[in-house]
Parts: sequence; C-alpha cells; structure tokens
Amino acid sequence: MRQLDTGEGRRARAPRFRIQLPLRYRALGQQEWHSSQTHDISHSGVLFDAAEPLPPHTPLAMTVILQWARGPVVDPPEVSCLAHVVRAVPADGPGSGARLAAKFAEYDFPSGKSEPKQSQS
Repeated sequence: MRQLDTGEGRRARAPRFRIQLPLRYRALGQQEWHSSQTHDISHSGVLFDAAEPLPPHTPLAMTVILQWARGPVVDPPEVSCLAHVVRAVPADGPGSGARLAAKFAEYDFPSGKSEPKQSQS
C-alpha cells in the first residue's frame, strides 16, 4: 500500500473518515465477539470503543458492517479484517472500557454481493 509523502521525508497519516459503522471484534484466540461502532476509519486502520483495554500489538479479528445511515438494509455487506492494537486509551470511569486504535494487517471485501437492498418496512 502506498502512503502519502509530505515532501519533507515523512509519511502523512492516511485520511480518516469520521463515520460510525457497526463493528464486531475479538482478540485472536478468544471465542467471544464484542459489538462496537467505529469513530473513524481509513484504509490503514480504525478507531473504536472496546469493552476493555487491550495492550498494544494484540492481534484482532474484526468485521466492519457497511450499514449506511440511509435506512435499514437487509443483509448489508461486511468487511472481514485482521488487525492489531496500536493504542488504547482508557475511557472515563471504572468499567467504562477503552478507545482502541487498530492498524489493519489485511482485509477482505465481500465478493459476489450486489448493492445492499433496502428493507421493505
């Protein structure tokens, strides 16, 4: 993947999109999936709330559900991802979880799915 070059010998951070999408995640090796929501996302990673802080370098399995705000969608497409935690910031208050930043190692877009269908409600 290419990174933006600032022309000053540094790489610029990937553009982030402040969009809330449903997300499921679990630490690799764990059975239980946790539900969350993205705060922002880019081609290189995602920021989301977690049930508990996880240490940097923790490998994650994630699924981002491409549910747009234009109404309920039947069977929205999902992107499966492998990632690892790069930063964890504890939330305010005991038992409040943490905000995690994770860097994508790989992701797989659904193949063969057509445009999401609007529900008929």
